Amino acid sequence: MMGRALRQFAKPRPGVAVALPFFPEATRGALFKSFDGAAAHADHYPRFGHAFGSDPWLSLLAEIEAGADYAGGRCVLASLALNGYFAIADLALAPDLRHSLEAA
Repeated sequence: MMGRALRQFAKPRPGVAVALPFFPEATRGALFKSFDGAAAHADHYPRFGHAFGSDPWLSLLAEIEAGADYAGGRCVLASLALNGYFAIADLALAPDLRHSLEAA
C-alpha cells in the first residue's frame, strides 16, 4: 500500500527526491515494484539499520552529508510503522538550512 501511495504522491512532484525507510535489499526491491524508485535516496540500511520513524530524516541528513544541496529545496519523506501505517510528507527546507549528523 505504501508503494502505491508513494506513486500517487510523487506523480505531481517530478524530480523531487524521496527519502524512504531503510530496508534490506529484498524488501526495498518489493517497494520499488509499485513505486518508481528513480528519485529515491540511496539506501542507508547498511549504515543505520532500520531506525523506524527516524529513517527518512537520517536519509536526508546522510544525503546532505554526502554533498546533496537541499537548502531552499524540497524532499518527500516517507515513514513506515511496524503495524503497517505510513506517513508521507512533502518537506520544504529553509534556504539557510543548518544540519548536523553526528555519530553517537
